[in-house]
Amino acid sequence: MTVALAATWHPRGELNRALRMIDDLTALYAGIFVVVPPDAGSDVSALIDHPGVSIISGDDWYGGRHHAVQNALASGLNFAAIHYCDFDRLLHWLERFPDELQRTVDHITQVDCLITGRTDQAWATHPRCMIETENIFNMTFSQLLDLDSDHEVIDFGAGSRGLSRRATEYLIQHATPTWGWAVDAAWPLLLHHAGYTVEYVAVDGLAWETPDQFRDTVADAETRSAMAAQYDQSPDIWRQRVHVAHEITRVGVLALARFEEKQTHG
Repeated sequence: MTVALAATWHPRGELNRALRMIDDLTALYAGIFVVVPPDAGSDVSALIDHPGVSIISGDDWYGGRHHAVQNALASGLNFAAIHYCDFDRLLHWLERFPDELQRTVDHITQVDCLITGRTDQAWATHPRCMIETENIFNMTFSQLLDLDSDHEVIDFGAGSRGLSRRATEYLIQHATPTWGWAVDAAWPLLLHHAGYTVEYVAVDGLAWETPDQFRDTVADAETRSAMAAQYDQSPDIWRQRVHVAHEITRVGVLALARFEEKQTHG
């Protein structure tokens, strides 16, 4: 059973790494569909003509995640499932833990929705401003999702989802691009309440990818630690992370309300 990749990517110096790993990516996925902002320009041009890769310039960058899976679904390719993953995170994952990524892609074909979160090891690479604020929606929606999982708290915010073809079709019909990038909890909540199978797995490969920007390879532990400390000293970044947590919570609640309205009115 084959899996396509749907991704969003705001390039920040990752092109050389992407080109170095593109053959591995095209071997892993049946097709690759990457939505980029309109101003990505030359930062992605070298990938456009690569066989198996479709680069879509998204005027609606806010709704890029929705459009990424929609483009994959509309491509006409015969695949069983879609792996949505933020492209910068995916590059880190493939470079550091390729075998784990392969196992995850294989797992995607066995369930309608696979939430991929972070292990303690992966979380330890992140600044406190992300850990503390993301815990707000992780705690909230772990209770509302109520999966039969070994993990008491599910990590929704790692930017990776596996979706069966039928689950993707459901999301395109019942979700909306206006929910923007903040669909981390909304997608699995919609699918769970509609009766689709949802599972959770934590991986090491979804470590903090931001320190890798504008580097030829992933950042070392010392560089990552120094950057995390810098982040945690910035009030503006704390404010941004609170905003992220608020949006993911808001959109998750909207998804639940939409499902309840549908049930009430048929």
